[in-house]
Amino acid sequence: MSAASPTTSAASRTTSAASRTTSAASRTTSAALETMSRSLRRVQWVAAALSATLLSCLLPGALLASSAFGPSGSSEASESAARPSGYRWTRLLEGSGFQPLSHPEDATLPTRAWIRRAPATLDRALNPGNPGGPAARAPPFTDHSPQAAGAATLLIVLESDGAAWRAGGHLPPADPTPVEPLGLQIAQAAPGSWDVVYFARPCQFLDPHQRQSGRCGNPGWWTTKRFSDPVVQHYIERIRDLLVAQGVASRPEGEIPPAREQQRLILTGFSGGGTLAMLLAAHWPRYVHDPASVCVATLASPLDLATWTAHHRLSPMNDLASPANDPARLRRALERVHARFFFGARDRIVPPLSAGHFAADPDWQSSIHILPNLSHNNAWLGVWPSILRKVC
Repeated sequence: MSAASPTTSAASRTTSAASRTTSAASRTTSAALETMSRSLRRVQWVAAALSATLLSCLLPGALLASSAFGPSGSSEASESAARPSGYRWTRLLEGSGFQPLSHPEDATLPTRAWIRRAPATLDRALNPGNPGGPAARAPPFTDHSPQAAGAATLLIVLESDGAAWRAGGHLPPADPTPVEPLGLQIAQAAPGSWDVVYFARPCQFLDPHQRQSGRCGNPGWWTTKRFSDPVVQHYIERIRDLLVAQGVASRPEGEIPPAREQQRLILTGFSGGGTLAMLLAAHWPRYVHDPASVCVATLASPLDLATWTAHHRLSPMNDLASPANDPARLRRALERVHARFFFGARDRIVPPLSAGHFAADPDWQSSIHILPNLSHNNAWLGVWPSILRKVC
């Protein structure tokens, strides 16, 4: 028995070593399979992206929403393709009292917008000679009559940049409509006593006519040019038309009509929508009677785009509207309005450091609010009511 023991022990060690060798080989095989799987997924992403890009070149102006492609020749695919992108969300928006605003046919960029009028504003528009009387037929929401006077507060909400990039972040989305439009939900949650206007970003929530117009064939409008002068001027004109209709802004500049009543204008937006709201607010004092009545609130929005792109190691955004390319001038332009900037402490997409030169300026540090436990895409609706109380 004692003589056999060393032999048994040696055999056991040999078996254990063989087991370890087998286990290591298994791990190596698993790692190799995982690497092959990742490589295959990358190839599939690139192939899908190249197919979409090629198809968009063959069909100029088409937005290749995945809902538009079903079984070949199926009626379900045709019906889905005829619907605007984000159809479910726009149905919910219109079901909560918002009505579409008409879009100028000669506009450079197709941008959809909806309005929900406060009861008092709607009553004055329907019954200009007898407020509180029986309602007449509702005028169109592009009404430019002097009777369309403003309410105490007009909230303008701008949507985020939209859908995520494809192919692992290397190709822009063919359709920029957001999957979960937080700007739209913020507009829905605004106080019912306010007039609220919700603006989508260029080429979001397109209807079939706009989809076929060909003006959205250039993805630059929702990528590299999304904060450019043409985009900012486009929104200025659309919002100014709206305020002219309510008698609280001038057109042309310098011919300010008498204010029928004091109105507070709040510009807000989520993520890139807040950045755009900030740029609009920098221009806005020249278009209203009282610049002090203009307020801007940004939610999870990069204020200093140079700092934000450098943090994520992205290419610099060179096509920026003035004064976004001049930090000191931008801060001076916003001195005449009430500005509040909100960040989530756990936001990794737009971290608080994206405040950049605003945070470095002692005069602006009190305007920056960092909210605990918030990341980029969660809990903003829950804190929205308290944000509104701090805005103006």
